[in-house]
Amino acid sequence: MNLVAKRYARAFRESFSDDLQSALQALERVCALYEIEEFIEVLQSPYYPNTAKQAILADVAQDNDARFQRFLEVVGEHKRFGILPQVYKELCAWVQRQQNAYQGYLYCNQEVPDLSALETRVCALLNITLSLQSVLVEQEGICLQIPDLGIEVAFYKNHFLHQLKHFIMEAI
Repeated sequence: MNLVAKRYARAFRESFSDDLQSALQALERVCALYEIEEFIEVLQSPYYPNTAKQAILADVAQDNDARFQRFLEVVGEHKRFGILPQVYKELCAWVQRQQNAYQGYLYCNQEVPDLSALETRVCALLNITLSLQSVLVEQEGICLQIPDLGIEVAFYKNHFLHQLKHFIMEAI
């Protein structure tokens, strides 16, 4: 994670310590704009003044809090509108750490209908609250990732067969 984004996230968190949830929702609405190519072009364009960019972000945020407006001003003054999604991710990760609740992903080539049993087992092993989401992939095998904890457990068929062949060749 970008060090500058971490500093902005810490300042944001300290400024909104009393009402962080609503400020995060406003920042989430702003970060949704970063999925639109035209918006990114406007942010990167030198032809639009920072005040116009800030006004667009403030309108989308729908937050009239002076602290949020000042946050956008500071980001604009330093021409760092591009790091807002990273700031949002850092803040979400911090909130997850505080609540000890994490989002995990189960990558598999088949649909897994019931993830609750796996969630329960992983929660018991790691002493956390976990919400799993199933993701379909082409590769044969299974992979469990919890990005904010840096955990990845994977078993892939191709990798297993390669290791088995290597072990047999060494034994001969």
